[in-house]
Amino acid sequence: MNNHGVEKRPKVSVCVTAYNHERYIRQCLQSIVDQEADFDFEVVVGDDCSTDGTRAIIEEFADKYPAMVRTIFQEKNMGGTKNYFDVHGAALGEYIAHVDGDDYCLPGKLRRQVEILDTNPNIAVACHFVKVEGDEAQDVYRTSHLPRVGNTATLVEFGSYFAHSSKMYRAAVISNPQHNDVCIDLLLHIEHSRSGGIYLDDRYYGVYRHHEMGTSKLGKYKDAIMDSLDRAYDRAIELGVDRRLVERARYKRRCAQAMNDLVSRDYESYKKMILFPLEHLKYIRYRHALFRVVGAVSPAMVRFILLLRMKISSGLKRAIPLFQF
Repeated sequence: MNNHGVEKRPKVSVCVTAYNHERYIRQCLQSIVDQEADFDFEVVVGDDCSTDGTRAIIEEFADKYPAMVRTIFQEKNMGGTKNYFDVHGAALGEYIAHVDGDDYCLPGKLRRQVEILDTNPNIAVACHFVKVEGDEAQDVYRTSHLPRVGNTATLVEFGSYFAHSSKMYRAAVISNPQHNDVCIDLLLHIEHSRSGGIYLDDRYYGVYRHHEMGTSKLGKYKDAIMDSLDRAYDRAIELGVDRRLVERARYKRRCAQAMNDLVSRDYESYKKMILFPLEHLKYIRYRHALFRVVGAVSPAMVRFILLLRMKISSGLKRAIPLFQF
């Protein structure tokens, strides 16, 4: 509060979305409240009606840090998209950072990202490298080959090339694109990039957790995810990105999903993804064009070819179990 009793606007709002993150949310929140900064920041935490102990831990932090932590507790499970927009819509800061409840921050994150946005008015989004830990941890964000400052076209070409939990953006560019049950990160990033560049810091200021819970529900929302991807690509065209670049990215993603469906023997979904109009073959690679043509007749044959290629690449000693139809 200032001398006139008016609440001071925080410099940064850190928005945290959580659902059944009992194992992770304490470290997530502690890593945020422990950030050293010479500016005011708040933490807005939204729990999507968790069925474990997530809410109790969030309440503990709200009680311990009442001047910093604000909470949103959904009365019923609303889904990640609704929870996200509720939390970000409640943010009061000049800059807004997003952190998933199962990830956490490293020291210096907020201070560094505020410095970037304060000194670069042409930058709309600041993000950074993240370390990866968890089950079968792998570096899913291999970003050293990307430009330090990207734009909407960079997002189209490379997809979401930074972890969502590494993102800070200007509240002035906040936008809630029309959405249904699912609004993917790429659509949000494209909306936020419309008024400035994306600065990628090559230092590590966060940790991304790779675990089964984080991906187990993707299959349930596969159609909605693909619909949201199409809206992201359509939006990029509206914002002036070259249509050919956009369509190449769109059909590359469709083919990737088709290959995943094929490996899991979801032939119905495979056909839905791969049997697009023949005039769009110009946007895809030759091997995908072959899968498109042959797949119309025999998806099982395409699956055999795909697995054979995978096995030749990875070595024959693990090949036998995969040749089971």
